[in-house]
Parts: sequence; structure tokens; C-alpha cells
Amino acid sequence: MSIPMRLILAVLPLVAAAAMAHPDGDRAGLLRPIAGIPMAWRIERVADAASGDKSCSVISTGGDVSARLFKARRAKAASWSLSVGFDNQPGSLRYLRIGKRYFQSAEESFRGAEAEEIVARLKLPGEFVFEWAQRPDYAKRGGLYGTGDFAAKAAACEAWMKGTRV
Repeated sequence: MSIPMRLILAVLPLVAAAAMAHPDGDRAGLLRPIAGIPMAWRIERVADAASGDKSCSVISTGGDVSARLFKARRAKAASWSLSVGFDNQPGSLRYLRIGKRYFQSAEESFRGAEAEEIVARLKLPGEFVFEWAQRPDYAKRGGLYGTGDFAAKAAACEAWMKGTRV
């Protein structure tokens, strides 16, 4: 091996390290978390005049996650349910992580206390991750997003359900 080649091979790691150095020097070894892009949400309201039932859905862009507030005419209170995915592979698991709390279900949607907790967590600023399997090829779908304006949309649904405006 020639001397110039030895010199290049000896100096290359030093040059590469300097080029890849973090601007904060002593913090160079720390990993930085990836920030989720804020999710955009839309609202769909349905009032069935014949039955008196009402529902208001907060649906993510792309329809991957949707929270539905439903109140039967004779019910005292409305309740939330939450779905992850669409055209889901039957029996496949749906995953959702909000902060450090994980949720999973093979059911069509999360209901009851679990759905209420999920909605409460989505109302807080932060990030959430979801994954589900879509038919017909069992392709995994998922994403990492910020909660965006979910709280405002959920509040609008809750106010509409009570007959007040937001």
C-alpha cells in the first residue's frame, strides 16, 4: 500500500467523525426523538330523526383512527368508542400507543372505560402511534402523529351532543 493511501485511510476516520459531529459537542451521543406530525381531524355528525339517536365522529385524515360519540335517544349519557383502521383483516390485532400507555384489541373497536381513557389521552398534547392489518393482503398500516386538534374536535362533538355550541 502506498504512503498516500495509508495517510488517507488513517485520516478518514478523523474527517468523518468531524463531519458527523453534533453541533452541541458533548450532547453528540444523545438520541433525539422524532416528532410526530400533528394529525388533522374532521367531524361527522348524524342525527337520526326517526329513532332520536345521535352520533358525532372525530375522524383522522386518511380514516386510520376514528372516535365516535354515540347517544341513544333514551340514554342518559353519550359514550365514546374508538376504531383503528378500516377493512381490517378479521381477527387481527389493532394497536394504539399514546404516550407510554399501550392499547390492543382484536375487536372492531375499543369501547367502555378503555375507549374513554383513549379519548382522554388523545385530548392531551402529545403523540400517538397506531398499527393495523388491512385486507386482503394483511398489509400492515400504521403511523406516528401528534394529537393535533383532536381535543377541539372532541369538545365540539361533546357540545353538539348536549345541544350547546362551541
